[in-house]
Amino acid sequence: MSISVNWVTRIIFVPQSYLSFVSGSTYTLDTNQFRLDLKDLEDDAAEGMAYPDTHRHNLPVTLSGVIYSRILEFINGYQIEFEDGPYRVSLLQSNNNIGDVEIVNRVSIQVNNSAGLIVGDSSGASAQEVWDYLIGDGIAAKTALLGSFQALLNNSTIVPQTGGGNLVTVFAEDGVTPAFQFGVSEDGKIRTRL
Repeated sequence: MSISVNWVTRIIFVPQSYLSFVSGSTYTLDTNQFRLDLKDLEDDAAEGMAYPDTHRHNLPVTLSGVIYSRILEFINGYQIEFEDGPYRVSLLQSNNNIGDVEIVNRVSIQVNNSAGLIVGDSSGASAQEVWDYLIGDGIAAKTALLGSFQALLNNSTIVPQTGGGNLVTVFAEDGVTPAFQFGVSEDGKIRTRL
């Protein structure tokens, strides 16, 4: 079974059979294939050509030798409804806003967005390379600003500190061993490597 779009109500329906089975009650959704399938529906004269686009897409970008993940943003009031059931879906291949536009039911969505999400070669990027890049581009200041703080880098935590500011801890691949830490000032403009 394939995805479908109700163009009038702007609801994108994702059947469980469209997802990739992992094990137990865990599935994955390749968001890049998902957007390609949506584009096929959008450019079909009998389907969605007369309606607004469902999403905006930005390709992976290389900056200073680091490849940053694609971005998939659902727009124009479209919502995504996963076939109801007690299962979990991990979203792969993009930073996206699916968690913001999903119709909530019993399906648990694991978005996996990250300001530091990179596509590495077989050797990957070291914590020091990520730190050096964040300092050069200012991403940490932009993403660790204001509001309720949450993990914005893969395998990381952001903890508000007494007196203002935040402590960011980025963990190694095991998710337990700290790779490096840095403090972010309350206004998000100053980072201090610890």
